[in-house]
Amino acid sequence: MDYEERQRIQATGASVQNGRVNNVLEVSRSFGDYQFKKQGVTCIPDVKKCQLTDNDQFLLIACDGLWKSFPPNEAVHLTHELLMQEIKKYENEHRESQNGQTDCISINHNWFNATNVSHVWDHLQDQLKAVEVSTKDVSSIPGWHEECQTCLRAYAGINFEEFFSMLKYILITRWPRSSSNDDDGVSSFLKKCKSMQYTSLDVLNNAMDYELTSLIETNLEIFQTALKNPLLWRKYYTTDVKTSTWIRMHDFCMVIQIIKEFVHHETVNTLHLCNGVLQSFWSSL
Repeated sequence: MDYEERQRIQATGASVQNGRVNNVLEVSRSFGDYQFKKQGVTCIPDVKKCQLTDNDQFLLIACDGLWKSFPPNEAVHLTHELLMQEIKKYENEHRESQNGQTDCISINHNWFNATNVSHVWDHLQDQLKAVEVSTKDVSSIPGWHEECQTCLRAYAGINFEEFFSMLKYILITRWPRSSSNDDDGVSSFLKKCKSMQYTSLDVLNNAMDYELTSLIETNLEIFQTALKNPLLWRKYYTTDVKTSTWIRMHDFCMVIQIIKEFVHHETVNTLHLCNGVLQSFWSSL
């Protein structure tokens, strides 16, 4: 902390100990932290001007917690790597769209897949709990659960309804088909989805429910087997089986377990998120 900033804080009656305001707060300028507002912490920013050049690619702004864990050079290097990954991803997707290959499914292009869906589910539950705790003083107001989902979406980027749609999408695209080529069935489903006019998420959910109904009617046994045995995919992990086949089977087994947890979650039942043509099926899991 520089001399002038220390003088400003001490002039308000606060102290600077071990680089912290009153030996507690590590920053001296911030929004919030109301208990310090009558003393040294202010929301008035410390402004610094710098000249940008053509070589500057981004501006990295972070709280003190990041700089405490990462030296500036390391943080810049990591940010640059992530930025390059996003650019490469965009270029690949653009190239595929130009080549008429928009129906391709690649595990590398899906940020959201059954490989990490369990972590996303855990994260969503934690974030919802945080939202509910912070708004518990108004929990008696009608529509509180719905508003919590709105806050969850703003906070985590996705709410429970959208998460359930993603689960169903993963289940459909990873479901083993009876044909020799699973990609044929997946491509057919994706073409149907692309041909629809979307006015709300309900339109896509209805299309997915229809597809799932067909899959359940034609091959329920594989679903039930994977439900009872989450490690079923290991039987496909052999040198004679294509990598894409056992990965798809792994995702299929894992997403079924998450769906089983999801459909019995208290909030899911409160919001009736499993209503529809498959309501009895989800309830039976």
